[in-house]
Amino acid sequence: TKNKTLFLVVIVLGGKKMFLCETLVVSLVAVLVSCVVVNGQSCGTDHPLVGYTADFTMLQHQWSGKFEIISNCAFKVSNFKYDGGGPAAYWWGLTTPYTSQNLRNNGFRVEKVEATIPSGNGFGTVTVTIKDSLSWDDLRVISGYCEPFQANFGHVTIPLPPTTTTTTATTAATTTT
Repeated sequence: TKNKTLFLVVIVLGGKKMFLCETLVVSLVAVLVSCVVVNGQSCGTDHPLVGYTADFTMLQHQWSGKFEIISNCAFKVSNFKYDGGGPAAYWWGLTTPYTSQNLRNNGFRVEKVEATIPSGNGFGTVTVTIKDSLSWDDLRVISGYCEPFQANFGHVTIPLPPTTTTTTATTAATTTT
């Protein structure tokens, strides 16, 4: 007979916990994962920007990777690369278009659980949950930012979400006698 076990798997990546829940292992060969919760938080995937991807603009310290909005409250960076040369790099954001001065003067940390960004070798994936007070409607830029040196290591721009417009048509009737 096959041995079936239901358990909770906790993986720690870069100091952040990722929970894989309702994991069913059958004979330690087949794995079925029915839900993913990032940092203990589950959120929807109905925002129109979910699925948006962009490559980071590399400016310093080999900062690169593929950015993707994966849910209403999280993004991931796959093939993340950073040489770790900054003394205190954090995920920063802007609610307005990117300029270096704008980022320096108006940028802020976006991650719900603030932690310095560890170096990456280009093979890892980093998943970040944004603060509850933010949404993809607000953010226009995500950056890897070194606070002590006010240095942008790399950034992506996020488009405005599509808007739904309602068009009302009016008709006029003319009657002649």
